[in-house]
Amino acid sequence: MDNIEADLLATSIIPAPPASSARIFMDASTRDLRFLVRPRGAVPEMSSPEEVAVINLDPDGAQEGIWYLSHLQQNC
Repeated sequence: MDNIEADLLATSIIPAPPASSARIFMDASTRDLRFLVRPRGAVPEMSSPEEVAVINLDPDGAQEGIWYLSHLQQNC
């Protein structure tokens, strides 16, 4: 998985519209739940172009994986 902190720093230093966004949620049930919005693809390791993803990173847990993957909604 990407280094989200480095990605966010890079998008703030190098202006390249549209910007990416990432949030990390941690609690007792999900140690590392990530919400990603990346215009060039939320999961670069996959060949899919979806821009929005919710990923649970838990190598020792049974619920690790991509929980949600979708395209951004286009304005009408």
